[in-house]
Amino acid sequence: MVYLRGVSTINREDEPWPEELVELPVIVCNDFSSMWRTDVDGPEEASRIEDCFMLDVDYAYLSQQGRRVHENFLLDVVAFDQLQSFLGVLDEDVDVMKQQIFR
Repeated sequence: MVYLRGVSTINREDEPWPEELVELPVIVCNDFSSMWRTDVDGPEEASRIEDCFMLDVDYAYLSQQGRRVHENFLLDVVAFDQLQSFLGVLDEDVDVMKQQIFR
C-alpha cells in the first residue's frame, strides 16, 4: 500500500491527475465474525468487533535512497455489509474536504 501510494490502480494515462489528491486506504472484510478487540491498558476481556474501525499503522522502512522513513497513518476497516453506510459517511467527508481545498 505505501509502495503504491500515488500510483493509479486503473490505467488512466489519458486522464490528468487532479490538482488535489486525498488517499484514503480502506480494508474491506467479508465480516467481523472472527475479529476481536481488547484494550491493552485495561483488564477487560476481549470483545467481538461489530462496527467499522480505524487501524493505526506505524510504518518504518528504507527509502530508495537508503534513508530511514517513518510514517504513521490510519486505515479504515469496514465489513462488506456496512460498506454502503461507510461510503455515505465518506461522501460527507469529501464534501467537507472540497470546501476546505477550494475556498
